[in-house]
Amino acid sequence: MDKNRASAVFTIIVGVLMMGMWTMLVFTGQVPYLDTPQVEIKLHIFTELVTAGALILGGISVLRGWESLNRLHYVSQGMLIYAIINSSGYYIDLGETAMAAMFGVLLIGTLASMLVFRLD
Repeated sequence: MDKNRASAVFTIIVGVLMMGMWTMLVFTGQVPYLDTPQVEIKLHIFTELVTAGALILGGISVLRGWESLNRLHYVSQGMLIYAIINSSGYYIDLGETAMAAMFGVLLIGTLASMLVFRLD
């Protein structure tokens, strides 16, 4: 598998997992403050889903050779880095070091994915 393809597959998998995680959390009632008028968590979920969608579309654009969307692959990974840093802080505040470590691994994977991807 060439490096661009590996980078694309990585982002697609992460995007699908993000959507799956939020779907599971929302439908199992594990998201605090979702049933309140508070907007913060709703906007957070929305931005995470937009990030996941961009990751999937950016990865597909690389696999399909849609050159007009290839830059989205970089942009979506930048969005993911922001989401990782933001979410890490939440779990660090809760004292959940295993989740924070998982986000650290995801950050390393994302940076590696960005470094190996090359626009043609």
